[in-house]
Amino acid sequence: MKITVIGATGATGRKVVERALELGHEVIAVARRPEAHHPHFTSQRPSRRCPGCAEHC
Repeated sequence: MKITVIGATGATGRKVVERALELGHEVIAVARRPEAHHPHFTSQRPSRRCPGCAEHC
């Protein structure tokens, strides 16, 4: 299962990410501070544009 964890570098978020990975889930971790990342994280800059709405963003 694919799971998105918002607040993944916080105390609870880290535990949720760890457990989900242990259970074999694919995890997308969303965090304000990528420098506080987990060893399993890969960092990616978010897009400032919404897909399909070039006129509005």
